[in-house]
Amino acid sequence: MHEFALRALQPASPPLPRFRAALAGAVLLGVTLALCAMVLGWVLEPLLRGRSVKLAGDAVFRSRDWFHILFVALLWSPVFDTLVAQWLSISFVRRFSRSMAAAVIAGAAVFSLWHMHSGGGWEQGIMTAISGAVFSWRYVHGLDYGMPGAIALTAVVHASNNALLLCALALQG
Repeated sequence: MHEFALRALQPASPPLPRFRAALAGAVLLGVTLALCAMVLGWVLEPLLRGRSVKLAGDAVFRSRDWFHILFVALLWSPVFDTLVAQWLSISFVRRFSRSMAAAVIAGAAVFSLWHMHSGGGWEQGIMTAISGAVFSWRYVHGLDYGMPGAIALTAVVHASNNALLLCALALQG
C-alpha cells in the first residue's frame, strides 16, 4: 500500500519528453502526407494533362521572393490555417457534439473551402480536404497537450508538409 502511494505521487511520464516525441511524430506525419500528395499527383497527372492546376496563394509563388514564400508557407499559413480550420471550426463543432469524426470532417471541410476560396481549384480542394482531415485528426489528438500544444503540433505537421512540397516545386522548376 505504501509503495502504491509513492508511485501515485510520481508523474507517469515527464510532459516535455512526451511533447518532444509528439513534435517528432508531427514532422514525420507532415513529411508522409507530402509524399502521399506527390504520389497521388504523379498518379493523377495523366488525367490532368493539359489543364493548368491552380494553387491557393499562387501570387505568393509568382513573386519569386523566397523570404516571403518561406515565411508564408512555413510560418504564417500553418499557424493561421490551424487557428481557422482546426481551432475555430473544431471548437465550434465540439460545443454541439463529442464526435471526433464530426470534428475532423468539419476541420477538413473548412480547410478545403479556405484553400479553394484562396485561389485553388477543385483539384486542390480535394487534396486539401485530405490534408485538412489529417491536420484536424492531429489537432483533436493533440488536445491531450492542451489547446496551445494541439495548435503547435498541427502547425508543425502543416509546416513540414509545406516544406517538402516547396522542395519538390523548387526541384521541378
